[in-house]
Amino acid sequence: DFDGKTESWMVPVTFNGVFLNVYPNPFDGKSLRVKINGDENTKPINLLIYDQLGKECYQTTLELNDGYIEKEIVFNEPLEAGVYILKLGPSAFFTRKLNVVR
Repeated sequence: DFDGKTESWMVPVTFNGVFLNVYPNPFDGKSLRVKINGDENTKPINLLIYDQLGKECYQTTLELNDGYIEKEIVFNEPLEAGVYILKLGPSAFFTRKLNVVR
């Protein structure tokens, strides 16, 4: 939390042996961290972030090293305050709600 007024927590999610953690949430729209644990056979994973209207705001492909990656995502242009959807995987096997607060 950035101003002491908002509570932030991490909620890890597991699906088909892949563990996802995105934090902080809510965040300031400038950067957030993504942690993924899979197995050594986990292929590159697409990460996309959409706004409430379905417009793609960010896209990258994450390469896991021995089934693991922890990456800070820094946005070139900070995201506006609001709700965003993070989709992860070749077929969006994870979907998370992200909140940007300022």
